Amino acid sequence: MILRTSYLNKLDAYRFCGLIKVIVGIRKCGKSTLMRQYIKKLQDENNDYNTIFINLNDFNTREKINNKKELNKYIEEKLLKDKKNFVFIDEVQEIPEFEIVLNSLSDHENVDIYVTGSNSKLLSSEISTLLTGKNIVINVYPLVFSELCNKTDNNIKEKFDDFFKYGGMPGRLKFTQEENIHEYLNMIYSDILRKDILARNKVFEISELTNIYYFIFDNLGKELSYKNIYEINKRNGCSLSQMSIIKYVELLLDCFLIQKVNKYDLSGLKLMENLYKYYPQDFGMRNAIFKNLWNNRGKILENIVLNELKYRGYQVFIGTSRIINEIDFVAKKGNEILYIQVTENLSSENLEREISPFSKIKDGNKRLLLSMEELENIDENGIHYKNIVNWLLGK
Repeated sequence: MILRTSYLNKLDAYRFCGLIKVIVGIRKCGKSTLMRQYIKKLQDENNDYNTIFINLNDFNTREKINNKKELNKYIEEKLLKDKKNFVFIDEVQEIPEFEIVLNSLSDHENVDIYVTGSNSKLLSSEISTLLTGKNIVINVYPLVFSELCNKTDNNIKEKFDDFFKYGGMPGRLKFTQEENIHEYLNMIYSDILRKDILARNKVFEISELTNIYYFIFDNLGKELSYKNIYEINKRNGCSLSQMSIIKYVELLLDCFLIQKVNKYDLSGLKLMENLYKYYPQDFGMRNAIFKNLWNNRGKILENIVLNELKYRGYQVFIGTSRIINEIDFVAKKGNEILYIQVTENLSSENLEREISPFSKIKDGNKRLLLSMEELENIDENGIHYKNIVNWLLGK
């Protein structure tokens, strides 16, 4: 089992902060596993902690707990007044009006609460509304490259090629054959469509939703608005209205199949509404569908960098202004700002194109050019050249 240290540290940072921790992410990304890892961490750290774990997917548990009164009674009976109590509830949405119990428990000074929910019945945004501002959302992403490696690995290139092709869904590590991995990733996609989207939203035109999903994946990392998605699809014979396209894209976002990155106007220091780039939450799932990596290798590398930045806790935007065509990513965390360009290879033909946007930025924030080249240095203009694999591994 891969220890998700960064998320465990994040949960530590919010320990007893007075907020309910809601752990969310794409189906099968390891939310429940993370919860169990944190329970073990707490138990290893201090045997005197009182940990209460409730798995509402478990048949025997559901025989005992079917409503809010039973849930509250079960927890209250296990709370210890003279100890720190950690309450973990997996699939919390299975209990109607669970939020009444959680809001009440959160008022106890010695109780810390962690929950996961299923997108098929309750989205994280809905949980946030029900918990009346008493929650913090912990987004769990598919595995990043550093989580798949250890310090003794001597086959890093082979591991990165594998990661590039198959992505970071934890369950795919059980398989070694490409055919089996693709079958597994397609199974997750089908599950999300059937359980998280169809069951919740009564979307009967599954082919229309799939077409929009494929369209976004086929236009990986390209600037899109709802209007141009509509116009391009209309030219291709699609009869969907713009409102239907908006609904389908929002469904794909809600279930974490895709993620959108806002454009950020660097000259006016503001977000640009209605202009986004879309990337998969897991690029391996995209690769399992299209199976042709060569046309979009650069965009898949962008996807890898985007996921890594989010894993490291950055807010990520696309940078642009009147004088700068585009910076691949502007990453912000606290007072830190990174400007990042991503390219597979550096050549005399593309080097000027990649570094030109940096020269038009007048502030002193770090400029980072990531590529698959082995060259690593800082040039006279302060641009940091870094190999992507080394950067992913924190070297």
